Amino acid sequence: METKIVSRAWGARIPYINVDIEGTIYYRRKSALSPAAPLAPFLSNRQALPQTALLTNYPNPFNPETWIPYQLATPAEVTVDIYSMDGQLVRRLSLGHQPAGGYQSKSRAAYWDGKNAQGEPVASGVYFYTLKAGEFSATQKMLIRK
Repeated sequence: METKIVSRAWGARIPYINVDIEGTIYYRRKSALSPAAPLAPFLSNRQALPQTALLTNYPNPFNPETWIPYQLATPAEVTVDIYSMDGQLVRRLSLGHQPAGGYQSKSRAAYWDGKNAQGEPVASGVYFYTLKAGEFSATQKMLIRK
């Protein structure tokens, strides 16, 4: 088992001991009372996230494709609607029922190929994307450049 040093937000350096199969990281703490306290688990990024959120697409500006990351606090039916500047629906990405968690990597985020519902490439300009997940709804803007 390899030991690595990681930094915590308040600047303490703690030796990293192990990561279990679910991604929980275990650290060995040292204190004045106990020089070798038992291993203590800390939250990993694979556990449920505290809130549902729509994140900024990447890359932005983009040509011809982009990924739209989001996170879900609870499982939900997820759709991403893409609108033109004049409010016309350009494309609907129906992602189906998704479990709670983070969808930030390219393999998990919503993917848009820069095409409308008919499969035609859209024009350069500003577009808006709206995430709908259960009762949650949020909108952000993105720019496509050709």
